[in-house]
Amino acid sequence: MINKGKTSIIDIRDLKEYKSGHLLNAIHIPYESLEERIPRLENLKSQSVIVICDDGKLSRTASSLLRKSGFSRVYSMDGGMTGWKKQGLPLTL
Repeated sequence: MINKGKTSIIDIRDLKEYKSGHLLNAIHIPYESLEERIPRLENLKSQSVIVICDDGKLSRTASSLLRKSGFSRVYSMDGGMTGWKKQGLPLTL
């Protein structure tokens, strides 16, 4: 899905976790500030959005919040960053 087109990735982990490695071009928005920053994400409503956290649990909550705000194609990364790393997929610093 990430490689097939207009998909944005929102990383909701804290800054320290984000800086330790994240997906290329991920937008960093800590979960605690996500709700207040939703109005600035209006331009993403027309594309797929993948939300990622550490283990996939908090990203489900964040995805639900985005759906309630009008985002129609929002997905939570199963397994989060932990699952991504276990599969040996690439990270950037």
